[in-house]
Amino acid sequence: MINPPSMVPALGEGQVMYNPGFSGSPMSAPGLQTTGSTTIPGSVVPLDRSLPSLEMLTAAAQYIEAVSLPTASADPAGPLPSLAGVDQGLIGDYLKRGEQAMRLGRYSDAFSLFQQANDLNKNGVESLLSLVHARFAMVGTSSYQASFYLQKAIRYLPELPLTKLEPKKFFPSADVYYTEHISRLTKYLAGNPADPDGFFLLAYFTWFDSDYAGAQDALALAKRAAENDELIEAIDIFWDGMLASGLVEGDLVSNGALAARGIFWGSSPSKPPASPPPQTP
Repeated sequence: MINPPSMVPALGEGQVMYNPGFSGSPMSAPGLQTTGSTTIPGSVVPLDRSLPSLEMLTAAAQYIEAVSLPTASADPAGPLPSLAGVDQGLIGDYLKRGEQAMRLGRYSDAFSLFQQANDLNKNGVESLLSLVHARFAMVGTSSYQASFYLQKAIRYLPELPLTKLEPKKFFPSADVYYTEHISRLTKYLAGNPADPDGFFLLAYFTWFDSDYAGAQDALALAKRAAENDELIEAIDIFWDGMLASGLVEGDLVSNGALAARGIFWGSSPSKPPASPPPQTP
């Protein structure tokens, strides 16, 4: 289980602390609490806050409530149309402009704008996730760079797997997202099966594409190859969030979903299997 205090920096008097709310059964919704006597509304929290926006917190809370009900047929929170949130001033402006650039395929411009938003709030989940998307889309960059931002985001929002996020909505089109970017990542991993950062990214994207078996397999393969303690911690946090959704269960082990699709060969592949000899008519 997640231990929230270990993931939240020390707070001063009156600052807001994010309480993920994974400790109860049924699960309690995320909440805000303060170390002082006054609760600070999410829309007026200072820029140096270390918590996500009210919009993302609300989406997570609604989804947690939905999956905690006896019948989770309703979908109270639709996909987040933007990570810019509400009443974020200059930060929100940078995020909105960056999202516009992303949808036009201007990924370098988008990354620059998201970086400016992040410079104003280093722990802002919205800017960190935006940096994940932009860096992932930029051809020629390593998986480590996008994974680094994703690791930070999951630490500040452990309920990330419970939010109604659709990464493909931030790209020019679903076709571009799948054919250019997801396909490029899976082909890269076929030739680099020991890259834990690449599999961590694949787990993130496949999870939010509702490919739960593929996400579990990618996350298990990421943990198998991971040697960095911070990455391992981020993988465990993401898995806890996936378990909390009720859409996966058990231990984090490879289920062979990716291998079955030809994305990945075997448990520790170094090359694809040999093709059978041609048959003579």
